[in-house]
Amino acid sequence: MDNKVAGPSHPTLPNPLNLLTVLPRQTALENIKSMVGMSAPPEFLTQLTYLAWNHHPEIVCIDTVRAYTFGPNFFVEVDVVLPEARLQGLGFWV
Repeated sequence: MDNKVAGPSHPTLPNPLNLLTVLPRQTALENIKSMVGMSAPPEFLTQLTYLAWNHHPEIVCIDTVRAYTFGPNFFVEVDVVLPEARLQGLGFWV
């Protein structure tokens, strides 16, 4: 009996079967990274800060900007500081 492979194997040429296992593995790693809540890129945080700062003229300053991956999207938290006179009428529920 001859145990021959369907075609000759060359060490420098890619094996098509290897591509079938590598591509799903890379996709799985990308999906896991997006689901575990990794921090957003600094450029995105900069854009969020700019957007929050220009949202309303009464904003005194931006305290904290956080953004985490949430599947294919981002979960964003922005803490803003408002003038004290504005907060007196609102009480605890800001």
